[in-house]
Amino acid sequence: MGKDGLFADHYERVLLPGVGHFPPREAPQATAQGILRLGSATAGARR
Repeated sequence: MGKDGLFADHYERVLLPGVGHFPPREAPQATAQGILRLGSATAGARR
């Protein structure tokens, strides 16, 4: 949504339906999956 220029590395916006200000508490599985996906995307870019 136009925020790519504000980040030095990979940026991905993910919307979690029904989740408010505390994604790790409200959707722990989805949060963990997003972190792992982001980690693997950036690890491949750094090699």
